[in-house]
Order: sequence, then structure tokens, then C-alpha cells
Amino acid sequence: MRTQQQHHVGGEKFFKASKYAAGKTRLMCGGLVGIGIVILQAFISTGVYTSPQAATTAKAATVAKLLDIPALISVIALALALPFLSVLLLATFEETSRRFTIEDTLGLKIAYWFGIIVALIGIAATFWYISLVAGILVSASIISNCPGLLE
Repeated sequence: MRTQQQHHVGGEKFFKASKYAAGKTRLMCGGLVGIGIVILQAFISTGVYTSPQAATTAKAATVAKLLDIPALISVIALALALPFLSVLLLATFEETSRRFTIEDTLGLKIAYWFGIIVALIGIAATFWYISLVAGILVSASIISNCPGLLE
């Protein structure tokens, strides 16, 4: 959120740069990037496929590996979220180097919300991959704490 101090130059509004807001954005985006990288590293080494149970028949032995849906959702969601969150990190570092800043563009606002929501979906899907109960609990926790993101 921006402070209320505004300056007008040539019809454009400039806001006094808020180090608190930039720090909050950096902390959230940086934390989600870190968590996403750790999760993706685990899926890169293991893959998103489940191997069939020990095959006893020739037909079962030729069955291809089955796609694990929660793992796939997690990988796709985090692969989408990481670039958006990384751009936001760069934008906040650049913003804090200035004394005044302009209002966030629509693209940055979309990147902010899209990156955070998709990263949270990826994290919830990872817990769903581990355990259905854990996935439900993490999803409920994320949904119940979403109003805190709006502050």
C-alpha cells in the first residue's frame, strides 16, 4: 500500500516511496520464490509420474507410468508463479532506490495477485500430493488467511 503523500508533475501522480510496503512485498514474493524453488527441485529429481505397482503380468509390465495429478498441478502452478514473483522482486528493488514512485501499473498489480495466488495453489497441491488430509488442511488454512493478504 502507498502512503497518502502525493505530488503532481505534468498530470502524473507521484507517491512517496514506502519502504514498508516494498519490504512486505519483497518478503512475501521472496518467500514464495524460495519455497517454489525447493518444491520444484524435489519434483525435478523425482518427476511427476507414479510408477505402477510391482507388475506380475506381462500386460501390467508394459503399462506406462501414470501421471500424478497433484504433482503435475504443483509443478505447472509454480512454473507459472516463479517468473511473476521474480519480476515483482526486481520491481520492488528498483522502486526502493527512488525517493518517489508512480502508482503501480495494471500489469504489476496483475502480476502480484496472479503470482501469489498461483504459488499458493502450487504449495497446496504439493501437500495434496503428500497426503489428501494435509492438502485439505493447507488449502483451508490458505483460504482462511487470504483476508490478511488484502491489508
